[in-house]
Amino acid sequence: MPPPQKSAGAASATRKAASDSSVVVCIDGQPLTRRDVVRNGKVMLTLNMNKMRRTKIGKKDWEYLTRYCAEAAKREIGRAAVRRYLADHRLTPDSNVVARLTRAFARRYGVKSKKLKRWHTVDDLKYMLGTNAFRVDAEIRDRVDYATVTNAILAANPVVVTEPMVQKRLKEIADYNARAAATNAVVFARATNVWQKIVGKEITFEDAAKAYSEDAYLAYGCEWGLFTREQLSDEAEVLKLLPTLKVGDVTPPVESDGGLAILRMDASDDADNVAFSRVFFRLPMFYTQETTAEARTALKEELSRERISETLKDVASKLKIEYPDGTNVFSSAALTPAEFSACDR
Repeated sequence: MPPPQKSAGAASATRKAASDSSVVVCIDGQPLTRRDVVRNGKVMLTLNMNKMRRTKIGKKDWEYLTRYCAEAAKREIGRAAVRRYLADHRLTPDSNVVARLTRAFARRYGVKSKKLKRWHTVDDLKYMLGTNAFRVDAEIRDRVDYATVTNAILAANPVVVTEPMVQKRLKEIADYNARAAATNAVVFARATNVWQKIVGKEITFEDAAKAYSEDAYLAYGCEWGLFTREQLSDEAEVLKLLPTLKVGDVTPPVESDGGLAILRMDASDDADNVAFSRVFFRLPMFYTQETTAEARTALKEELSRERISETLKDVASKLKIEYPDGTNVFSSAALTPAEFSACDR
């Protein structure tokens, strides 16, 4: 007698169960399933949205969750390395560290109440998450463990910043800024030359954009967009020229959005609503010149991060790490809206 055929619904449920139980990574025999990753990601997404006082999931929220899931294996390996370091060195988190990081967690992810003049506490956040409240405790514990380990690493092998290191950093910043200034002059001359060709009718604005523009907006032709004066508040040079412009006018190169832009006013419905097209030239970023004390602090922070990272990588290399499916399941099977909706918070 042939085995009974599964219905389409039953087959779908079986596939879903298999997907939920698929293992992202197994570390020293402890598996992390796809379902657990999605649940944890939803909790972190909820906390981030709570911090920004938003309720609807938008494109950027979905991108955040997708990145969270894609990096799940690496993050779990890092946490396992921290736990191994704690065990190997018999370290126990200090109660003061626990209290301090718990308060910091509440401030970061809570919503400030205007009525009560205070931040919602961790207990408030846990109440909001209902049955997933324990995930907040787990997240705080992981942060406490990491702080304990990093303090121990730096105490065992302190970072020393010497005067020659500080002077080398200051010289590198000054040299880079000098090169950036020289590049700026070349870019400005190039942009001015293109502007002269446009106003001299040697080339159309559209053709200039195609030939010279380094603009992410090129997918839309050379249109920059429709703006209100408020939206242009960060564009000081553009705002300065705005009162003198008429529809069709082309500006000389002005500083705009991380570079130089030749702008053409395409429309001006009223005083507060204007549309521009632009030919855009990127400019190199300048490093902020640091004082000796600032350079010393920055170097110490950078070297501390490197020392912590190298130490934990060494610990992680001793862990038994397995990918049962041969790879991180999120790298070949993207998170789906249906999976997100079906998974409990």
